[in-house]
Amino acid sequence: MIHEYFLELTSNGLYCAAGDFYLDPQKPVQTAVISHAHADHA
Repeated sequence: MIHEYFLELTSNGLYCAAGDFYLDPQKPVQTAVISHAHADHA
């Protein structure tokens, strides 16, 4: 079952407490998951 608050919007970006990581963080963090990247832009 997925928890109602699976992702939380913080000042660093989207945080997943269940996995202790940030999804596409806006600031430097300890653990991040980058959903995708392109060579032509950041």
